[in-house]
Amino acid sequence: MTHKTPTLAEVDAFAVPDLLANRIVRLHGVPLDFAEGLIKEAKRMLYLAHISDDSVAPSGRVDWAWHEMLMFTRFYKDFAEFIGAFIHHVPNPPPAVDTKEEAWEHIQATLGVPRPGTATYEKTKSHYEKFFNEKPDPLYWP
Repeated sequence: MTHKTPTLAEVDAFAVPDLLANRIVRLHGVPLDFAEGLIKEAKRMLYLAHISDDSVAPSGRVDWAWHEMLMFTRFYKDFAEFIGAFIHHVPNPPPAVDTKEEAWEHIQATLGVPRPGTATYEKTKSHYEKFFNEKPDPLYWP
């Protein structure tokens, strides 16, 4: 049996658990509409990993949503089956920090500010534009 790859519109419309956005609101102190946007972007990132057949790297903000999606294991499994690929989360080790500036950069990354210029992150944004025919929203992909 061949799996039909969904469209981007179908991915965007894939229902998420009611508690998911509320959990992001509570844990990260963001408005509900922002949390819902993060979830949409996390779904898109996972879909992008599958259709581009390449490594992806979320922004720190999108990573918040991905982490919370992983907590809803049935949903995550169902979504993976829907897009046709289970995308494993492979954390990177934290960088060694030798200075206060490096420590601050690490804290910013942890709080949702990505490390611009990292090859995989920049490639992810480029693939986003190529495969989705739109620029990634800088609110979620700074």
